Amino acid sequence: MTGVQTWALPILPGRYPQWAVAALALAAGTATELRNRDYRTVESIWEDTLAKAPTNARALANLGLRYAELGRYTEAVDILRRAVELVPDSAGAHCDLGNTLLQQARHAAGQQGRPDPALVASAMGSLREAVRIDPANALPQSALGNALLDFGSPTEALGPLRRATELDPLNADHQFNYGNALVRADRPADAAIAYAA
Repeated sequence: MTGVQTWALPILPGRYPQWAVAALALAAGTATELRNRDYRTVESIWEDTLAKAPTNARALANLGLRYAELGRYTEAVDILRRAVELVPDSAGAHCDLGNTLLQQARHAAGQQGRPDPALVASAMGSLREAVRIDPANALPQSALGNALLDFGSPTEALGPLRRATELDPLNADHQFNYGNALVRADRPADAAIAYAA
């Protein structure tokens, strides 16, 4: 036998009955409708992903952040803690957890008149860990600095906020936050320089 041999599926003879085509279209449409129900909301996409892959750290992080956006802080923190357990060397996971704990503390402060010191301490621990893991990343530095500015001491906030401006000098938010910390630390002349940068 010479030449190239080709493979093809045999074509079935005759026409397909209309009922078979309609049944196939109905089944495909039903499957699509059921799948679309899974994707009605942002959180349902991540919930569905986690139902199928419960150790997907990205899905955990995204669902946790979504729950935080919805004000579901307890659920958000639980899910973000699971993400940190899966990827303990991820500065981003620790930063997400720390920021969400701070949101929870702010929310609790609005209801109780003061932030829960345990939540604030836990948040600070997560943010410090993020900085330890990735000291050359401006975002954890900025998050820690802002947390210290809000819940700690303006003087303590100066270090990480200054570092954030050094790591990302074109980011106006970092410059502005550093200037705010300088004002609160009673250094208005230095703040003017930071604001002008």
